Amino acid sequence: MALTQEESLALAELLKKLEWPMDLEVFYALMRKIVSIPIELCVLDDQNRVLTFYRKDAEYDGHHLPGTVLRDNETVPQALRRLIQSELVGGKVTEPQNIGWVEILRGNNPTENPTRHEISLLFLTHLRGTYQGKGGVFSPLYGLPENTLTHHRLLIDRFRQYLRNRQPE
Repeated sequence: MALTQEESLALAELLKKLEWPMDLEVFYALMRKIVSIPIELCVLDDQNRVLTFYRKDAEYDGHHLPGTVLRDNETVPQALRRLIQSELVGGKVTEPQNIGWVEILRGNNPTENPTRHEISLLFLTHLRGTYQGKGGVFSPLYGLPENTLTHHRLLIDRFRQYLRNRQPE
């Protein structure tokens, strides 16, 4: 159902006021209406195990890679620094290497995201020293937790392929 002209004008005025961080309900509603740009980070330890976090909320229930959404007027390097500070708690990692991107449509198939259409920017880094974050688990690249989000399995497949070939797809 389309908005009336009055509703459209009211929404436009409200969106002008919107700042980060925003209410999760607003964030989820916006993400369902735009193509989001997540920054996904594959963090490998010295045993080539991948870091994942368990998440259970209104959007997801399962393990996922560390990631964030690119914010308005934020550069990709700024988003990566914010991600490393928040999810790795400033852990020492190698310079994140961009290995490409993956488009994931909204839907319920194994290669889709049930909540949004996204173009994920993929970065690879290696942990140096001890993991300082909280709540993350390291798993073998070929032994992910059973409840890993299906679209993140797709991303991890891309990282595995890159590591095998050492070149972007």
